[in-house]
Amino acid sequence: AMGHEVVLFHLMDRAEIDFTFDTAAQFQDVETGAEHFINPALAREGYLRRVKEHCDAVRQSCERSGVEHHFVPTDRPMEQVLFDFLSMRQSKTGVTRRVAMQK
Repeated sequence: AMGHEVVLFHLMDRAEIDFTFDTAAQFQDVETGAEHFINPALAREGYLRRVKEHCDAVRQSCERSGVEHHFVPTDRPMEQVLFDFLSMRQSKTGVTRRVAMQK
């Protein structure tokens, strides 16, 4: 961080978190373009385990590096996420600043 404060907002879609798919379908890896036919009933348990492991690894890496970590499902309003974050910050520092918003 080279002396800078770093905050990570870890965003995930609710479907990624809960794996709510019921019907077998073709999924495309957005990073590689590879396509995979997946039966959700067979893949759910392993997928959820791997997602949990990934999220735990990200959180632990942040802790080791002194990075503030916030897990944010995308169905949570961003205004609420930012409000909660800034409110928490204000209560920690006791500093209040008002900044004019430009439209």
